[in-house]
Parts: sequence; structure tokens; C-alpha cells
Amino acid sequence: MRVQRELNTRGQPLFPTAALDQFSNLIEYARNLTYKVWDQNGNLKWDYSGRQANFRIIDLDSRAYVNQTMLIQFADGSGGFNAKQVELIRSQGLPMLPELSADRQ
Repeated sequence: MRVQRELNTRGQPLFPTAALDQFSNLIEYARNLTYKVWDQNGNLKWDYSGRQANFRIIDLDSRAYVNQTMLIQFADGSGGFNAKQVELIRSQGLPMLPELSADRQ
């Protein structure tokens, strides 16, 4: 697996956004350069090369869980951020992509 991060001229991510993830409240959109999986017989099972990828820096730990600062702790299956998640996003100063920034309350 190899991914290409989309960075600006200062080396900062172009597309960071708040996200429901077990390891981080923030992901950035990247591109899979190579992402292939083979089965136990050596046959190509999946090839996701060239597709969109999510890149994250693992920054959540047990303190985040105990302090209830993980966005995923408040997932409700609605397909958007709920009021509690929006509150956390704002309090943590997390960026949101424009299409996700409308409050869905």
C-alpha cells in the first residue's frame, strides 16, 4: 500500500476534515497509488490503486475515550454530524469540508 497525500506548498494537507474514526477525530483525503491485496494462493483479490484514500495521524487514546472527546463515541447512524459532534468539532477547532459544515440538527 502506498498513498499520496495532497499537500499545499507549505506541506499542509489540502483536504483535512473532522471524521468519525476510531483512531483520530481528523482525517485527510489522499490518493491510493498502490493498494493491492492477494489471497493465500497468490491471486489478486482487490486492487484499489488510484482510488481515494483516508490518511490519519493516530492521536486518540484512552484519555480521549474517558473524557468523551472522540467524535465516534457519539455516532448515531444519521449520515451527518449530530449536535454533540458539532459541539466537539467546534471546541477542538477541527476543520470541516464545505459540504459537511452545515449544521444537521
